[in-house]
Amino acid sequence: MGSKKLNMGCGKDIKEGYVNLDMTKFQGVDIVHDLDKIPYPFKDNEFEYIHCDNVLEHLTNIPLIMKELHRICAPKAKIRIMVPYYNSKGASNDVTHTHFFNSDSFEPFYIKKHRSNNLISDFSLVSLKLEPTRLGKLIPFKNIRLKASTVLGEIIKSIDITLQVEK
Repeated sequence: MGSKKLNMGCGKDIKEGYVNLDMTKFQGVDIVHDLDKIPYPFKDNEFEYIHCDNVLEHLTNIPLIMKELHRICAPKAKIRIMVPYYNSKGASNDVTHTHFFNSDSFEPFYIKKHRSNNLISDFSLVSLKLEPTRLGKLIPFKNIRLKASTVLGEIIKSIDITLQVEK
């Protein structure tokens, strides 16, 4: 049997070879579940990979969600998360967004010294990419682009982070 993969909050983006999960029963959705409702309808250690594209910004309790993802993932599983950057148009143009993320938002999940409560599970950082906008691409160095993004909007459009589950 191959590794089991979850397409979390898939909407109409149905992925072949994945369990496609969404709160709405679109064509191709395998499991309908409200992602703010814990526990998820999966066993412990069920998934080797979770794809989470533009989902977390819609959910209410991110530490609790991450703890639940940790539970349903096997040891060393990867979770790829894509969210809009906090001061990009993509973050603010949807009234259903309840959370905003910057380059440091996920640190409590993979840097132990930042942990402040027992809702945070163990992950390690695999990769963190800040996707620039067209304007952001005009700024040649990533570190300068990141600093500019703290005072100017529309420099970075999204965060693409992959975490590994540590158990």
